[in-house]
Amino acid sequence: MTRLVAAAVALLLAGCSPAPRVIPISIAADQAPPPAQRIADYPGAFQAIGVVMKRDLGLPVPSVSLYLYPNRDAFEEGLKAERHFEPGMARDSASFARGVGGPDKILVNEGALVRTPWPERTKFLAHEFTHTIQYALAGGRHGTSDQWLREGFADWVAFRVVDSLGLSHFADERARRVRQVKGAMDRKSFPPLGNLATFPQWIHWRSRQGVEVTYGQAFLAVDLLIERRGHQAAVEYFRRFTRSNDRLVNFRVAFGQELTEFDREFTAQLRTLR
Repeated sequence: MTRLVAAAVALLLAGCSPAPRVIPISIAADQAPPPAQRIADYPGAFQAIGVVMKRDLGLPVPSVSLYLYPNRDAFEEGLKAERHFEPGMARDSASFARGVGGPDKILVNEGALVRTPWPERTKFLAHEFTHTIQYALAGGRHGTSDQWLREGFADWVAFRVVDSLGLSHFADERARRVRQVKGAMDRKSFPPLGNLATFPQWIHWRSRQGVEVTYGQAFLAVDLLIERRGHQAAVEYFRRFTRSNDRLVNFRVAFGQELTEFDREFTAQLRTLR
């Protein structure tokens, strides 16, 4: 009987989750970005982000709706309702993620951003908007693109955006990631990139080993790829999923080498940080 009551209460609470505040975002990419130091709202932040993405990085800037949830529980419910996450995946994601970017909407736990200054908030929004762009490049599909590449490229773009806006330096952001990874190597287990390929794998390692093992090494791996081949190779990688779900072929064509070979090279390079 107690279990039935608990289940009924859970369903009642889920049904009473506060509705998100929805802000449609449309970016005029041909206009100059607003002064970064004056960004104080979401439309202004996205206008600045979108202009830099289009002007400096040659990325598409699709329209998107921003779904702002007041707290973690409402955000978790939003992941299930809007992104169709399984309950366990929604719970694990909401435990650490402040936002999730999708093909036509970005879901955000606004309660987790209350004390976040706008320069840092702008970087976060640029990361999530990059995920929307990844969907746009692939014709609205996620496909089988590797999660570490999706996350690493989203960080790389976000760091370039705040650098262009004068809010932070790309070199400083990269150095911070290096310090995070280096400081964690003696006390945490770093999987090969092949173990960070799917979203469930990513959530598993992020929940158990933290940001250094996931976002840290993913950014450094993507930074190495872009250093070798340029960021348009990453754009081509995501674009190829419009017509093919063969992640190994898409990687080889876009970056000019086998994914397994790059994984071995990057793992060896990662060890040198010790």
